[in-house]
Amino acid sequence: IYSLLTLVVLLIIGIGSIVLFIDPNHFKGQIETLAKEKAGIALSISGDLSWTFYPWLGVTFEETAIAPVSAPEEILAKVNNVAISLKVMPLIQGDLEMSRIKIDGLTLNVIRDQAGKSNWDFLGKHEPKDSDDYQTLTAEASSTKAKTARSLNISGIDITGSTIIYHDQAQGLQLNADNISLSADDIRQNGPHISLGELKIKEGDITFFD
Repeated sequence: IYSLLTLVVLLIIGIGSIVLFIDPNHFKGQIETLAKEKAGIALSISGDLSWTFYPWLGVTFEETAIAPVSAPEEILAKVNNVAISLKVMPLIQGDLEMSRIKIDGLTLNVIRDQAGKSNWDFLGKHEPKDSDDYQTLTAEASSTKAKTARSLNISGIDITGSTIIYHDQAQGLQLNADNISLSADDIRQNGPHISLGELKIKEGDITFFD
């Protein structure tokens, strides 16, 4: 038991050192490059990154936007503020346990063209530039999945002050949903199964355009 307590103390000291002495803004470039190379996403973090330590270890993103790498000027989504935090001990055991994810000032753009293709369809279809790296990553992911079915537990998601813009060019329809606030509770994943607790839409104004 003393060895376990020593490990916990050292872990707390290590985390405290990271929060106190390492500026997360130094990692902006690496995060944006990783998103581009591994996911085909043009990620732009123009605001600040900051740590949160108590009661959960986390990070806050400000003024962040995503777009396709092929058309970085066509913004898919942008947010004013995103706060994400997680528990450390479950992470060591291979599980991901997060507190409520808080998103403020989200603007989401969804466009469906004349052929029925969405501007979000590229997600999940990107392969890393180096095919060897891609095969290695795929093999490692398969090996990890075979060893353990990692679980994901999120206390919930709160979205406030947000806008959703949907444009269906084939139908000549545009929908704007402004001032949207919604929350989802108790999001869990165990293997391939995902469960969602109560979903609430608290407020919002919806406008249709022909």
